[in-house]
Amino acid sequence: MSIQKAFIFISILTNIVIISGCGATITTPTLPPIPPLILTEPPVGGDWTIPELKLTAPLVFLLPGEPGMCGTHFKDSHKAIDYFSGKAKTEIKASAPGRIVKRNSVCNSQQVLNDKIGSCALGANITVEYTCDLIDQETRKRLGCDKGQSIFIRYSHLESGSEISAPDDLEAGDTIGLVGSTGKSTGPHTHVEVKIGTSGSYYSFANLSKNPINPELVFPKMCTGYID
Repeated sequence: MSIQKAFIFISILTNIVIISGCGATITTPTLPPIPPLILTEPPVGGDWTIPELKLTAPLVFLLPGEPGMCGTHFKDSHKAIDYFSGKAKTEIKASAPGRIVKRNSVCNSQQVLNDKIGSCALGANITVEYTCDLIDQETRKRLGCDKGQSIFIRYSHLESGSEISAPDDLEAGDTIGLVGSTGKSTGPHTHVEVKIGTSGSYYSFANLSKNPINPELVFPKMCTGYID
C-alpha cells in the first residue's frame, strides 16, 4: 500500500488554507485575525484611575444645616420645629435629591389683609418633595414612608427673595434658601414642618396628610437643646 504525502499550502493573499492529499482537495477559510489590544498611555505624570460612581441617593438624610438650638418642642399647639441653625442668611441645604413643589414669597399689605388662614405668617417659604425611594432605608423605616410616597418638608421665614433662587430639581446639599425672619417671626430661624403624601400629587401643604410628623424623626440630631 502506498501512502501519499499530504501537504498544506497557505495562501497569504486569499487568507485560505488549502489541504491536498489522498486524491482530495479541501479548502477551509481561516478565521479573521483578532485585533491586538491597544492600551492608551496615561497622561504624563498621571495614573490609571477608575471613574467615581455617582450615587442616586445619599447614604443618610442630611440635616438642612448645622445642629442648633430649637425654639420649642413639637406639640399639638406647634406641630413644627423652630430650628435655629445659624445666623441670618445662613444657607439651608436640601437633605436629599428632591424637587421644589411650592414657593411662596412674602405677602404684601393687601395679601395680609385678605389672609384668612394665617399663611402670611410663614413669610417666604419653600416646600420640597423628597421621594421615599430616594432616601436611605433607615429614614424610610423610621417614618413609615412606603413605596410611592414622599416626604414633604416646608421651610418657612426664609430671607426674602432667597425662595426664588434655588433650582426646581435639587441634589443633596444644594442651597434651597437662606435663614431669615420674614412673616410672623421674632428673629432669624427656620420653621420646619414635615408631612407624608403620595408622590407627585402635591396641591397644597394643607391637603397632604392631616397629621404632621415631628421633624426630629426626620432629623434626629437637628436640635442640640430647646429654648422653651
